[in-house]
Amino acid sequence: MRSRNIKPGFFENEELAEGGPCAQILFEALWCLADREGILENRPLRIKVKAFPYYDPKDFGGRDIHGLLDFLAAKRFIRFYTADGLNLIHIINFYKHQSPHNTEKQSTYPKPPENDESLTVSPPLCHGRVTVDPPKQNGENSPDSLIHRFSDSPIL
Repeated sequence: MRSRNIKPGFFENEELAEGGPCAQILFEALWCLADREGILENRPLRIKVKAFPYYDPKDFGGRDIHGLLDFLAAKRFIRFYTADGLNLIHIINFYKHQSPHNTEKQSTYPKPPENDESLTVSPPLCHGRVTVDPPKQNGENSPDSLIHRFSDSPIL
């Protein structure tokens, strides 16, 4: 898994919150599992083991991993596609939320088709305002002083 940033506005996204805490955790985990292009293999059982290593989301009254992924796709946070015989997931608007490190390896997965309407998604809103910072002119996102990097946290 890769280190990624979480902005405070993430927790205020009402559409994502409709899926419950397991959907939120899964979406965060997908960011960590995805490559620098926001692409990962659609392997639900492997994703489940990485995102929820110690419990099953169903045990908390939630959906199973397939249901959670379907929820994220229905809300247009992710989309599924197939290319070169691979079942893949593309995280829509990945670069609005993440600025992969420049040393991170280039993606080896085929890119999703560009002519798909699902790639045009409005930014998440909370109380009528955008919950993500706009990209800088060079395409990167502004750093947020309240970003919490789990990889930098001490082990308790």
